[in-house]
Amino acid sequence: KALKAPACIVAPYPTVIAEEDINPEIEETFAFMGEILLRIRTIRAEMQLSPGVTTDLIIQASKDDPNLKLIQKNEGMLKALVRLDQITYGAKEAPKGFFASNMVKTLTLIIPLPEEMREKERIRLRKTQEKLMHQEQQFRSKLANENFVQKAPQEIVEKMKSQLSDIEKQLADTSQKLDLFQD
Repeated sequence: KALKAPACIVAPYPTVIAEEDINPEIEETFAFMGEILLRIRTIRAEMQLSPGVTTDLIIQASKDDPNLKLIQKNEGMLKALVRLDQITYGAKEAPKGFFASNMVKTLTLIIPLPEEMREKERIRLRKTQEKLMHQEQQFRSKLANENFVQKAPQEIVEKMKSQLSDIEKQLADTSQKLDLFQD
């Protein structure tokens, strides 16, 4: 019926033609691969890599891991849907240099930052660090002012303390990422 409709918008919603054609194993495999793709794309977005940039992918897991075998079997799907240069399967040792990682079930997905992006990322992290240090200094000086702390509403003071704590965490995270570039 759907194929005979004049347009998709007026076609009936597709339904299962034959229940026996549904294979739970295949459904599970596609759901798992979809999760892998989502995590890889999330890592790339966090690293601010454009979709056109090719990257390497390192997958850490034990050699007899069934999830690893599933990825190896469907490697072509990954390479077709995400721009990957090379997929490396390895043990549980972290690579050198700057990278981002994410976990999916028993697997650790690692994407190293491409060489051409490293200097750009270093500059971005330094600017972020300077901005956070400036914000931290502003919050500390305001909270150190006894006059402000006594006269300002308590919820504003608490909010500023919370923001200062968030800034300190971001600053520590940014500094840690910058330290990775020193190696």
